Amino acid sequence: MEFQIGNKVKFKSWDEMVEEFGLDLHGSINCDFRFLEDMKFLCGKSGTIVNIEDSDEGKMIYFDEEELDTYGWIIGKDMVMLIE
Repeated sequence: MEFQIGNKVKFKSWDEMVEEFGLDLHGSINCDFRFLEDMKFLCGKSGTIVNIEDSDEGKMIYFDEEELDTYGWIIGKDMVMLIE
């Protein structure tokens, strides 16, 4: 799935991501950029993509910080699903 700016997406549940990617040795989900246990508060939340950047590890997705508080976390496309 190729996400685009303006897409409305929802964070997958912790259990969905564990089933899909498994856990690393530190208990983080083993997807692009790692989904840490401290990020669980994002599970089930939705937001609109405002920017997408390529990096060596994958695509980083950015949200409007007033709409969805992701400040300080690196969000990868593996962590979300399209809802529109």
